[in-house]
Amino acid sequence: MPEIWHSVKNYNMTHNESPIKTFVKRYWRTIGTACVILYLSTAPGSEFEHIPSFPNEDKVVHFLMYFGFAFILLWDLLDRFGISIIQQKKLFLLIVGLPVIWGGSMELIQQFFTSTRSGDWLDELTNTLGAISGFFAGKWILPALLKRKK
Repeated sequence: MPEIWHSVKNYNMTHNESPIKTFVKRYWRTIGTACVILYLSTAPGSEFEHIPSFPNEDKVVHFLMYFGFAFILLWDLLDRFGISIIQQKKLFLLIVGLPVIWGGSMELIQQFFTSTRSGDWLDELTNTLGAISGFFAGKWILPALLKRKK
């Protein structure tokens, strides 16, 4: 039998949870945030007509969504791997890169797969600025919060 099957069999014998269930338990905040952004990005605009608007509200909302996405992703990773990872340079690429890729995907979905929304690359720029800001805010705030939690 191939070696991979032995490790899978041993994994299932020693752990009661599937890898997917474990992943969801560890990253539920990030997954939930991504799902909320997916909904807000693809729902018809008519669902939000009752919400008061102001100039450039779209850009403010994009900034806040992706600020939150990066902040929560960093929170989940620090919760999982510990505060010591905050010094790793690759962490910035992951924490900013994942929300930026998600945001670009949302803009493409809006442009090509919805009839009531349109993609906007200025929104993606705003998403990027929000993710960068969320990373630095999280890097500043989260270590103190997580130390206090333990």
